[in-house]
Amino acid sequence: MEGTGRFFAGWTCYAGAAASTYMALDRVLNYTKGNGILALDARHAYVGGDAYNYIINGTHASALMLGAVMFAILGSYALLSRRLDAFEPATTPTPPTPTT
Repeated sequence: MEGTGRFFAGWTCYAGAAASTYMALDRVLNYTKGNGILALDARHAYVGGDAYNYIINGTHASALMLGAVMFAILGSYALLSRRLDAFEPATTPTPPTPTT
C-alpha cells in the first residue's frame, strides 16, 4: 500500500475507533428502562430486569471498546509504517585506510 493509501487507512481507523468508543459509552451511560407496557421510551433495554440489561449493555460496551482499541492499533501501525518508509536506510561508514 502506498503512502497516501496508508495515510487514508490510518485516519479511517482512528475515526472507527472514535465511533466505536462513542457507541460503547452511549450503551453504558444512556440506559433507560422505560415506563409502561410498551416502553416506547426505553433505550438499550432488552429484557424486563435491570440487572440483565446492565449485563447485556456491559458486554456490548466491552466488545465495542475492544474494537476501538484494535482500530487504534491498526491506525497507528498504518501511519507509523508510512512514516518509517520515508527514512533512508542507514549506511555504515567505511573505515579509513591505514597509511604507512
